[in-house]
Amino acid sequence: MQTTRCMLLQWHPYNEFQFCTGSLSDATDAATAGAATGNSAAVTDAAAKCLTPLGGVVHLDLLALSAPAKHSRGWTLRQVTPLAKNVSIIPYPVPPAGVEASTWQPDEEPPPFKVSIALPQQLLVPAALHVGWWDARRGVWSEDGVSGLSFDSTSRRLNFNSVHLGPLALLQDTAAALPYSNWTIRPTGGLIGTTAVITLQAAGLPAAEDNGIPHSEVMFEVGKGTVTLLSPDLPQLSQLLGKPLPPWQALYAYEQCGLRLAGAGSAEAQVLGLQEKQATAEVAMCADLALLS
Repeated sequence: MQTTRCMLLQWHPYNEFQFCTGSLSDATDAATAGAATGNSAAVTDAAAKCLTPLGGVVHLDLLALSAPAKHSRGWTLRQVTPLAKNVSIIPYPVPPAGVEASTWQPDEEPPPFKVSIALPQQLLVPAALHVGWWDARRGVWSEDGVSGLSFDSTSRRLNFNSVHLGPLALLQDTAAALPYSNWTIRPTGGLIGTTAVITLQAAGLPAAEDNGIPHSEVMFEVGKGTVTLLSPDLPQLSQLLGKPLPPWQALYAYEQCGLRLAGAGSAEAQVLGLQEKQATAEVAMCADLALLS
């Protein structure tokens, strides 16, 4: 049976893959392997990662199509096969004929695919690039087999090589801005006002793409049920600056642009070696602060 092979590239929403990975199972495995081999760099790198997709997920698949139709003497000849009305995803590297694809392992690493993706204009691209593929067997994002990462801020194209197909994504370290180095609350509405400015200072905030200089603080104005972003004044955040939003909607919108200020759970605390705050203690602190107002 003759077939035709082609590549399929699709953008998908990344909610189904929006997990912090590389921090617990992936990092633990890598750190254990690094410790066993005496590779201290592997231990350090693995323990510092808590990665999640940023800007969407790209699905890159190798497909098998039905052989093209042939035209002869006014007739159109087409093979009638299961691929006549469907396509088949081919695993990569392509296993030899007669070998079970799920158990076959290549003797050497296959040639990588060169991938170039245009990223959205409203996306803060981290200075430290991480691109990974979804390892469904382990349920984690893995950076193994991904190399040659580069980002052109002018064309906004992300380039990389990958020996793995399937879901691929630019990844963001969700613990990069944690813990905050300092934070302040300053009332701004006068004696009877209901607004205040919150300033967060952190070392791992996104950098400006034109000069690579990271910003050290983020400022918000909070009011009755709203949060308004005041800084940093970056082009990627122009649609959010000065726009009041409900708190949950604001944090979600900032995350979509790459400004992640809160962790996804306890994973970041474990990666950073910090104790996760208790809900009861947080409620008590907010009650005490309310007395000061």
